[in-house]
Amino acid sequence: MTVGELALVVCAQIVILGSIGAVKLHLWRSDVLNRDFGSWSSWRDRDAPRGASSNRPSPDTPRHGRRYKSMFWQTFPSSVLTMVRQMTGQSAKPTPTPLDSAHRLRSVARSGNEHPLVFDSGRSVRIPAALPAGVRIYAIGDIHGRADLLRSALEQINSDYTRNPAERPILVFLGDYIDRGPSSKEVLDILVRCKANIESVFLKGNHETFVSAFLQDPMALDSWRTCGGLETLHSYGLRPTLQPDMQERIDLAVQFATTLPDDHRAFLGSLQPWFQCGDVLFVHAGIRPNIPIAHQNESDFLWIREELLNFTGPFEAFVVHGHTPVRAPDVRTNRLNIDTGAFVTGRLTCVAIEGSAVRQISGLASHVDAQATA
Repeated sequence: MTVGELALVVCAQIVILGSIGAVKLHLWRSDVLNRDFGSWSSWRDRDAPRGASSNRPSPDTPRHGRRYKSMFWQTFPSSVLTMVRQMTGQSAKPTPTPLDSAHRLRSVARSGNEHPLVFDSGRSVRIPAALPAGVRIYAIGDIHGRADLLRSALEQINSDYTRNPAERPILVFLGDYIDRGPSSKEVLDILVRCKANIESVFLKGNHETFVSAFLQDPMALDSWRTCGGLETLHSYGLRPTLQPDMQERIDLAVQFATTLPDDHRAFLGSLQPWFQCGDVLFVHAGIRPNIPIAHQNESDFLWIREELLNFTGPFEAFVVHGHTPVRAPDVRTNRLNIDTGAFVTGRLTCVAIEGSAVRQISGLASHVDAQATA
């Protein structure tokens, strides 16, 4: 190879590396903006226990890196790619062997493909897992004090079931019923009635843990109020100030203990950390990868974020979760996130899972969403 050819190779490699860097920066900025909703600090549960994860994914994780590389090679001119490969001794990319749909789905599930599955025009998708025959689960995401959206979701569930009955319908609520929104007490009133009249499963969210913590120790209000706890106290008729002193915290705890109805207290005490049906696991925040479900730490069920979000391999079961807000239901090959930030977007997502099919029942974009993000 002559000096001129060597110089040409070096220049080509510099151009390629620079282009990769520019594409990575652009995609990372877009990804962060799409996930942040413009005001991340107001979404984040800043008082997670020590060792719990924060919301933000790292831009350097393999999940993102493979996507950047794929998009880069797809958009770079093929003639330039061929020239560079020939000059650097690289062979052409092999042509993938076609796979049938079932084989492709199994391969994707095993490899943990980072690209999300997408709901089609009928708002349905198939997952690499299945519920037992005859069972239909309506899974409802984080409610956060939006009783209006909960009532609407339940009406849509009723309409869906009336049009297309199932042998055994089950409602599964993924936790975070209180805080942030204006009607936490009313939400619990509705859920208590659901528990008495419909086969339902109620999972514990990290926000529900603040109630017992505050009743046991008024100082816990410091953590709770940063996560929307004052709105919950307001919904029970209490009037805390924005910066309550020690005496006010004690008085509030006493008043709240007196005001909290017995059925609400019993409901909060009965919440379970996870629920599995068939090949599908329902949990509030997620699970820690490569640990059996039975050996998981309960704090991970309630608080985990990056370790779950960045993991692309298969779990012991397909995971349906909330906790980390997304703009639309996020369906991956190993998990499904249905927390669409109801308290601010006006979208409380409910999906119906039957066999391996998932349909979106509620949580579509509306004028409320436009107002919330304006």
